[in-house]
Amino acid sequence: MNKLTPINYENQRIMTTKVLAEQFGTEETNIQKNFNNNEKRFIEGKHYYKLEGQILRDFKNSLPNEIQEGTLLANDMQNR
Repeated sequence: MNKLTPINYENQRIMTTKVLAEQFGTEETNIQKNFNNNEKRFIEGKHYYKLEGQILRDFKNSLPNEIQEGTLLANDMQNR
């Protein structure tokens, strides 16, 4: 596994969809499909955060440059 760059949101360590896919050796679309197929098992604010609009843009802009490009947060999966 690659060394992870820590990402925090609301004082919680989180992983983006991109990072999850890289760490599990799969494609982002597989992470998205699995989330969508099991969404009822996850609790918003505990297992994932749903960021939208300006809050999402601000969060993405706050990420380190090496993470910003191609970033798709787990929360973006719901909109696909």
